[in-house]
Amino acid sequence: MGFVERLYSMLEDAEEEDFQDVVRWEADGKSFKVYKIPEFEENIIGMYFSLTKMRSFQRKVCRLK
Repeated sequence: MGFVERLYSMLEDAEEEDFQDVVRWEADGKSFKVYKIPEFEENIIGMYFSLTKMRSFQRKVCRLK
């Protein structure tokens, strides 16, 4: 599974897995936001990606543009 698919899975799982207070789709459904960076790095990023730091995640997202 590639980065985009993992990103989509994470965002779709956020409500079901009860971490939408940390990361979730924005109301427009076209963007997302990480609300709690420390919790994102500690608890979520490693579940979906082989990354550990927010900065690495940001670089990957920026390459999608």
